[in-house]
Amino acid sequence: MAYTPAGNVQSNLPQSTVKFYDKKFRENLKAQTPFIACSERLDLPTKSGNQYEMFMYVPLAANQAQTTEGSVGNSITVNVLQTTATIGEYADYANFSSLSLATAIDNTVENVAREMSYRLGESLSGLVRATADGANAVDPSVLIALPAASTSSFTTLSLTEIRNAVQSLAGRSVRPYDEASKAFCGVIH
Repeated sequence: MAYTPAGNVQSNLPQSTVKFYDKKFRENLKAQTPFIACSERLDLPTKSGNQYEMFMYVPLAANQAQTTEGSVGNSITVNVLQTTATIGEYADYANFSSLSLATAIDNTVENVAREMSYRLGESLSGLVRATADGANAVDPSVLIALPAASTSSFTTLSLTEIRNAVQSLAGRSVRPYDEASKAFCGVIH
């Protein structure tokens, strides 16, 4: 005859097999949005159309040629770059039934709002990155191709590539962006 140490087990006690739901959701991993820090906010006044036209003088090169004494020489020709930002609308929304809000175990609206805020940051960063990636159309010398990564490895920057990039930025007199003052300042070093 078989001996059973416990006469009551989970099979006849259904209340012992219920689920406990941890109401504290785990924080998911989120990427950085570094491209937004490299941009400048420009406000387009209302009733001004959907395109923002920007202009910039091409820097004049140094003059190291002597001229004949007493002559004025030739006039300098200046060049202007222009670029157009076309304003568009992006929208997202989430809606919830009253039943789902009444029965959810978390603060659903608050949590989804936080996730949508992250989505906004990712969207803005992606738009700024796409714009920056297109900068080689304005200045082809900024297009530097890195070695292609294989499917099983990541592309890494070498110390030489980093030094070259810093020297390239310094050679173009690019100023770093200071997050605290929200302005470009100082020099690349």
